[in-house]
Amino acid sequence: MTYTVDNAIIMAAGLSSRLLPLSLKKHKAMFEVNGEILIERQIKQLKDAGINEIIIVAGHLIEQFYYLNDKFDITIIENKEYQTRNNTSSLHAAKSHIGNSYICSCDNYFKINPFEKHVEGSYYSVLFSPDHTDEWCVQVDSNGFISNVAIGGSNQWYMMGHAFWAKPFSEKFMEILERNYDDSYVRETVWEGLLATNLDKLKIQIRRYNHNDIYEIDSIEDFEKINILLKG
Repeated sequence: MTYTVDNAIIMAAGLSSRLLPLSLKKHKAMFEVNGEILIERQIKQLKDAGINEIIIVAGHLIEQFYYLNDKFDITIIENKEYQTRNNTSSLHAAKSHIGNSYICSCDNYFKINPFEKHVEGSYYSVLFSPDHTDEWCVQVDSNGFISNVAIGGSNQWYMMGHAFWAKPFSEKFMEILERNYDDSYVRETVWEGLLATNLDKLKIQIRRYNHNDIYEIDSIEDFEKINILLKG
């Protein structure tokens, strides 16, 4: 079944502790990569794909996002729990907007535009690592649905970048999140952790990308490396 994308949710609430002390004064979403502000590039790519309803969930340094309202006509939601919870709290804050939605992070740089207006089912983007990685690694069944998720592995496809949630998936995920929101595990884990423990209920496929299509800016080393790679 083909779904028409309603919107994109960009999670941008966290402190980005691995980028300290830089992230104390400047949110990592505002870092320049190859001459472009990271979050502006992602917004432009979404707009170019015909996705005009964009919701940014912010917390740390939220005031640095306000100019985006005027520049791109986006919506900013405040996550007041970002200091005490992981990113499931950002999804909870945006729950009234989540339907046929892209779920994005503000720290991804997409070399190619991965977004489209019409999508054939829920998926999580993945890259392949022949070497050891500490990312969330996935196994899939014969139909391409994720059957297992584990942190770390080698010679594995691993979660990196955006996801698309079709409305039936969104409804199931948000029901599970709401029901378990006060659990300590949900408080501490990222949303992929909640997915990993509910794969019997949450059916989602993978979409494979080339290793240089998606980058994550998670540390100063990542930031320096990507600028060198893109300029080279």
